[in-house]
This record gives sequence, C-alpha cells and structure tokens, in this order.
Amino acid sequence: MEIAFQILECISTVGPAGTDTTTIVRETGIPKRTVYRHLAYLQDLGLVESRPNGFNLYRLGPTVETWAASSSRQRQFMRARGPRTGRRN
Repeated sequence: MEIAFQILECISTVGPAGTDTTTIVRETGIPKRTVYRHLAYLQDLGLVESRPNGFNLYRLGPTVETWAASSSRQRQFMRARGPRTGRRN
C-alpha cells in the first residue's frame, strides 16, 4: 500500500496535465515494472486515470475527485455547525 501512496503523491504534485511513468519511476525510485502494476490497480479503483492522448500520462482519477468533494462538504458542515460544548452520553 505504501507504494500506491507514493505513486499517488507523485501524480498529485504535477497537476491536471498528468505525468508519465518515467517521471514516476525517477521521482519515487520504484522499479518501472512495479509502477506499471500499481498504476493498473489504481486505474481499476478509479484513483488514477490515463489521459486519452496517446502519451500515457497519468493523473488523479474520479474517485479522488469524489473523495475531495465529500471532504469539502464535511468541512463546510463542521464549520456551519460551530463549536460544540459538552459531550453527549
């Protein structure tokens, strides 16, 4: 799982244009074959997507976007709710 997170972190730093496997290998130090295997798994989960431009550029996928939107809604709810005093039993 650590390798998957390293790959996601690398991809997340380049922005929506995406990055190629050579850059991921160089930046993470993960062997190319391992990177390809994890990218395939991350694509199956919707965490990464390959840009349809023929250059195999990878960027964060729709699952990450869904998580980010959900997290944002949760933060808005917590701010709107305001500070809580006391504890419920």
